[in-house]
Amino acid sequence: MISRQFYNLYYMKLCFLILNLLVCLLTQAQYKYDYTWAFGYDCCNGDEIDNFVLNFNDNKLKIDTVTLQEEFFRAGQICEKNGELALYTRGCKLYNGKNQVLINGDSLIQSDSMPYGCYPHGRQGIVMLSDAYNEDLVWIFYKSVFIRKKPLPGANLILRDAFRYSLVNKAFHSGIGEVIQKNKVIVHDTALVYGDITATKHANNKDWWIISATDKSDLNYYIVLLDRNGISEIKTQKIGNKINGLNGSDGFVFSPDGSRLARFFYQDGLFLFDFDRQTGILSNFRNIKFANQNSVFGGLAFSPSGRFLYIATDTILYQYDYLETDSLQAMIEIDYFDYFRDVFYTTFYTAQLGPDCKIYLATNGGSKYLHVIKYPDNKGKSCEFVQHGIKLPFYNDNYMPYFPNFRLGYAPVCDSTIDFLTGTKYSPMDIGAHIYPNPCHDKVQLSVDLESKLNPFFMLHDLNSRQVLKTKLNSKLTSHEIDIQTMPPGLYVYSIHTTEGVLASGKLVIL
Repeated sequence: MISRQFYNLYYMKLCFLILNLLVCLLTQAQYKYDYTWAFGYDCCNGDEIDNFVLNFNDNKLKIDTVTLQEEFFRAGQICEKNGELALYTRGCKLYNGKNQVLINGDSLIQSDSMPYGCYPHGRQGIVMLSDAYNEDLVWIFYKSVFIRKKPLPGANLILRDAFRYSLVNKAFHSGIGEVIQKNKVIVHDTALVYGDITATKHANNKDWWIISATDKSDLNYYIVLLDRNGISEIKTQKIGNKINGLNGSDGFVFSPDGSRLARFFYQDGLFLFDFDRQTGILSNFRNIKFANQNSVFGGLAFSPSGRFLYIATDTILYQYDYLETDSLQAMIEIDYFDYFRDVFYTTFYTAQLGPDCKIYLATNGGSKYLHVIKYPDNKGKSCEFVQHGIKLPFYNDNYMPYFPNFRLGYAPVCDSTIDFLTGTKYSPMDIGAHIYPNPCHDKVQLSVDLESKLNPFFMLHDLNSRQVLKTKLNSKLTSHEIDIQTMPPGLYVYSIHTTEGVLASGKLVIL
């Protein structure tokens, strides 16, 4: 017979589990500083800005058209703790979620010597952080610039002159908000690179570490501690390689747990560091070089667990596995650009981990699409990378917001139960395309049903994105012979285009 003591113990454990679950859910609901993503710019319809938001609230992803007062290209933004848009800016004016300019909210980014040029330069050029000690306060970090009047030949025309911050109280003036400290200098330095501001929580899960980079040989990084007293510590560190120039990186992000820092340059490869959240010290630098196929832009994002790092060049998405001891095996190719076009080619660009545990990538050319990695904690192609998987209501100007992990130490970094909004995905299976033999030598057979498709043609690109073959297809035929005997041996990407866009794509090996 089961004793009453057993039932009491079982009941206590059950209550404890339920209480923990409720606490977790309540905590998650209080740290939604990244649950609304604002986009949009003056693209196509006159002077109005075509704004829209990705809204992760209410346990599902929605895309809503909205009216905002700012274009989003090199912008900063943050939400209220309940997930509603709180502040946004490109630097010239700071707006609240009701589209009101904050008191003292003009000329947010301004140098000592130039009272104009208030826009930020470089990705992650404006970072907004919540204050752990006063929920009405928001800290804004950025770099100011000035323009040289008579630069020497070959010298940069625009330089950063300082790493700065402003402090906002959102509750002042009946909720309009006020910038109570403005354009305060953290450090003066004309060697600061464009953009490249990143942040993670201190080991106490309240304070913030903020890191910015330079192109100096003897000083790579400024590391700033933000605590209950404001900016309380500014340290410098020389670690790793010097970058090439002042243009900044293609991604500068912490892992969700803050223990790793990654930085990507299309010229110099991947920079990896370990980070001590107690001391603010970087260590264990590694530089990983890999084929980027002459990329000129890219993106970077960690999976929710931090095990996998995704590196996007223009045309290739890679996955780096931190648990793989063999560095050659750690970096694998996930997918290659499928040559889908929406006015411009939708190549890969900057990335951000979403509150729904998926990673979203902007396109390099302005388009109405986002790419998505649906299961980023899965190894290899099982991560399910979906190119142009999210259809947007308006064009996005290459933009993706940057958010640190606001929930570190309090709740999971993301919620995988948020429903995903499916979009348009074209693949060879959609129209039953089949190409053979593959590998091939002088000719290939393309089997595909193009009935009712307008203006179909077959294209072949090399891995440097150069078009090397374009052949018109007959929509009345289901089998097409394509001559490739003039093509040098190698790996190519084929695609089938119509007036609807790219209907199919794949790889072709020519021997």
